[in-house]
Amino acid sequence: MGGRVWFHPAGNPDNGANRTVYSSGRPFIQVDTVAGRPGDNIGFNAFSVNGGSYDEWWWSGSTVRITGPGYVAMRGGNPGTANNMPARGYFGSGNLASTWTGGMGGYLDWYYVAPTAPYFTAVNRSGDGTTLYVAVAGGSNRVTYHQVIIDGAGWSGNGTTFGTGAHASYNVYGRAGNEDGVSGNAYWGVSYGIPNNVNNYSVSRSDSVAGRIRGSWTAPTYAGSSLNKYVVNRYDTVTGVTTNVVNSNTTSFNDDSLVRGRYYNYSIYAVGNDSPGNGLVSTISNIMAPGIPSAPAVPTIKNRVARTITINSTRGSMDFGNAISEYRVQLSTDGGSTWKGWNNTTKAFTADNTYNVLNSSGDFEYQLLTPALTYLWRVYAVNSIGDGETAEIAAEVFVGAGGKRYTGTVWEPTSTSRRYDGTSWVDFGTAKRWDGSAWVDLT
Repeated sequence: MGGRVWFHPAGNPDNGANRTVYSSGRPFIQVDTVAGRPGDNIGFNAFSVNGGSYDEWWWSGSTVRITGPGYVAMRGGNPGTANNMPARGYFGSGNLASTWTGGMGGYLDWYYVAPTAPYFTAVNRSGDGTTLYVAVAGGSNRVTYHQVIIDGAGWSGNGTTFGTGAHASYNVYGRAGNEDGVSGNAYWGVSYGIPNNVNNYSVSRSDSVAGRIRGSWTAPTYAGSSLNKYVVNRYDTVTGVTTNVVNSNTTSFNDDSLVRGRYYNYSIYAVGNDSPGNGLVSTISNIMAPGIPSAPAVPTIKNRVARTITINSTRGSMDFGNAISEYRVQLSTDGGSTWKGWNNTTKAFTADNTYNVLNSSGDFEYQLLTPALTYLWRVYAVNSIGDGETAEIAAEVFVGAGGKRYTGTVWEPTSTSRRYDGTSWVDFGTAKRWDGSAWVDLT
């Protein structure tokens, strides 16, 4: 891009007329002189830069570059005036025009030159990584303005803040410009921002360990160099206390010794090695800490016929998130020191720590229990965590002889009805029956 201005020789009718060349601070101007415009009768032309002496003048057809503020002087000659006064053109900074005066022959050619590329002075991220501030400076050839752009969003003024995604990678460019054009781009690939939410985040209660909540996840998308760690915090919905659970590069946790039946919230975020801030937070709320089932309803004697007793429980245990598989009943004849099951086929106790299972109605029938013994029953529920808390019958139950007495080896008829007074069997004197709370005369 450029232009040309002619200048007249001495003696021409418009000798001394002003000629203006708008340099606008352009630093690169190429000057060519010729023997004169047709009809000017010019014998020679010459020029100098910034006031050089006669010996430093260049003759017609020469070229020079002007690399800074100053002026170009030109002169021409013909048979009438061998060396006319020079014409001068001044080139300053900014948008100053250059005015040429004096008479001479020849012309001036000038060429526009764009600046060289600038450099970045700032590519600053906000604390959460969602904005980016970009500024550039420098570039040679009389720069008059700077611009920046991010990922093709359109060139903006220098020192511009761009809205960004929190975890993306960006291409940032800067350029310098003047009236002649713009520079080549300065480039900065911005690979930062905060990490995204973690992937596949899961938090759940344990199926086998009381008071344990477990969690796992996979790495988030992140445009930085590498991830540094993960931070997991637990919030207690009862106490309002927040506790750190994970502060490392692990991708799972077991959080133990929590209060059975209490709800907890878990938040997680990643931290990058070159991240401006913590990553996006993911939260899973209202996870109940697991545990063994609570005690069921207190068992009761549903039916009692001679030596057969049916124990019943309306159940009702809380499972604390792990489903109850069954309700069990045990009996004891030593005041609760040992607990056993009962075999209705053999009519005998089973081994210590065995049990019977309540049916769908919450019942279990004990057949042909041993008279003259006092029994204590307890019921409990079971889930995947373990055996639950127990509920015991409210009072010990004595099983009567039904008209017989036990000798220690066998049952044998008695001559009279008998009752057990807590120490031994004694005669009633008259026939008696048990009304559920006391022995009363038969009528």
